Amino acid sequence: MHFRGKRILLFSGLLFLFLLLPAGIVKANVTSAKISGSEAFVTGTASYSAAAAPTEVFLVTVNQETGEIEYMVDSQPAPAAGQPISFTIPLEGGAYHYVCEATKATGGFPMETKVPLHLPVTRVAFATQEESGLLHTFGTSMFMCDADKTGNPGGFIAGRSKKGIQGDTGAEELNVGHVFLNLYASQIWGGASPYEYNGTTYGFDTNVMNAIVTRADQLRAQGIAVTLQIMLDYGDNAIGPGKFATELMVHTKARKNGHFLYSWENKVQTGREMTEAMFSYIAEACMMGGEPRITQIILGNEVNCHTVYQYKGTMSTDEFYTSYAETYRILNNSVRSLNPDARVYICLDHGWTKNPYGFTGKSFLKEFNWKLKGMDPAMHWDLAYHPYSQPLSKTKYWECKKATNSINTKYITMKNIRVLTTWLAKNHPETKLILSEIGYTSGSGSDAEQELQAKALKKTYKAVVGNERIDAIMIRAYADDPNDGILKLGLKFEDGREKKAWNLWKSL
Repeated sequence: MHFRGKRILLFSGLLFLFLLLPAGIVKANVTSAKISGSEAFVTGTASYSAAAAPTEVFLVTVNQETGEIEYMVDSQPAPAAGQPISFTIPLEGGAYHYVCEATKATGGFPMETKVPLHLPVTRVAFATQEESGLLHTFGTSMFMCDADKTGNPGGFIAGRSKKGIQGDTGAEELNVGHVFLNLYASQIWGGASPYEYNGTTYGFDTNVMNAIVTRADQLRAQGIAVTLQIMLDYGDNAIGPGKFATELMVHTKARKNGHFLYSWENKVQTGREMTEAMFSYIAEACMMGGEPRITQIILGNEVNCHTVYQYKGTMSTDEFYTSYAETYRILNNSVRSLNPDARVYICLDHGWTKNPYGFTGKSFLKEFNWKLKGMDPAMHWDLAYHPYSQPLSKTKYWECKKATNSINTKYITMKNIRVLTTWLAKNHPETKLILSEIGYTSGSGSDAEQELQAKALKKTYKAVVGNERIDAIMIRAYADDPNDGILKLGLKFEDGREKKAWNLWKSL
């Protein structure tokens, strides 16, 4: 049976185990939490004296931010002192969609409202009941990241080569192995197609995702992998028709009209659940019919540039990193619970230790990793990097003086890309790397400047092919984009005429 939007990624994501017990109880620790076949298993241990043992233990879920109990999943007599606590939860659904029933904690006890429970990002706790009837939680915690892979088809689409392009126009003719597509939240929010998540029905424009998935299928059949970048836009500068439908997803301290891309809400439950629902919907579309269609997803664009592409408003630095790390975790859990072989990337610009638009790349990776590991020690991240020349108009990137071989170089471009790959190999060897956006300008379009653009692309691709740490490179534009101003980054002119770079990229 198929349950849209309500699978239990039980324990692919964040799992907390708390135990409130009477006086004399010392601790409670999670030892295992997993899905196997049609059951979920939650096991823990508690230390208490026989005299202090409770009569009953409840398995509950708690709000991520407040810690308040939201749902009661099951209960059982408390085990004897020194014995393990173990819950077995029957699941409905199959393969990669799981549903269990829980009782919503509204209006006190007894709780009567039965709801299908979706747990990709839910904290699960043990609790006991006071004489007053109230439930309480307390204890140590443990994080889990991967869902049980039993019956999960998985599969990663690698692409027939490392060569790629942004946008799907010309992909077949250029013989690329990768295509990069953008998806703005405003493009799908506010549509007429109902999608149920945690008992709430949302409206999405399924035409947009269906078109993306259909095109991804066409490309996949030719050995071309699609990378999808998800961005949160809002207000007058939003791309899609749902300009203001995304408002509650924007962090309350960044909710100011007039910016391009925004930081995500992670505290207010309504906005956070909207994000969860959207990611659940997108993840299901990328695994439509149980078969992988899209296996590389990027969260945001140059997210370290918080004044431009990840607007943070009056958020503190800590609030900013917490927001992004929690949002990344939600997306990672939503995607990888359906396909554990999929990859979810963060995206940075080329400012490594200098960035006038926000945080430097080096500091961002340090702080983001610290935040994410604090939430989920077992979760790793992948990186989509933009190694543009500095300045962007400098096609001769190999002459960039601000890109050095020092680990503290101001910028990382294709001249010194091995600084990044060496740093990743040393500090985060599990991290996969793609260069999801790069390009060089052809200036006035003269033959000499076209030759220089083609030369830069050739040298760049040679460096990528020779670096085993880099999985793909996506050229910025099929044709010059007037929105790029003086930068003429396309392989073709705006009027469609081919540049020398077109034939060069095609021949590689």
